[in-house]
Amino acid sequence: MLRQKAANVHLEPGQRLHIPTTVAVGACLHPREMLFGSQAARRATLDSLRTALADLPQATAAVGAAHVLLDAFDEAAPSQDVSPMGAVPRRELPAVLRPLVPDRLARRVALCRTLLAN
Repeated sequence: MLRQKAANVHLEPGQRLHIPTTVAVGACLHPREMLFGSQAARRATLDSLRTALADLPQATAAVGAAHVLLDAFDEAAPSQDVSPMGAVPRRELPAVLRPLVPDRLARRVALCRTLLAN
């Protein structure tokens, strides 16, 4: 459906070029991707959007920027001192919870808050 919408030449180019970003930010709304990283299907969708947007000169840049967002999402750098629960220092979490609250998740939450706020 997104590929058909992106290929619709009757839509404004700005709307069509925003679709790859929407696909990338969609990882923030998927719990499994928040925990384990983006799915390969999401990247495949971005690649198919490249062809759907081929008539626009900015298509390669828009899809490339969406891939960069997914790379940042997947490679979220570990946080040493803050848990996803906010200002609770990591060392104060009960030992039983430490494996359940990975640092990478905290970084993804922070990234997604920034992306979804814009």
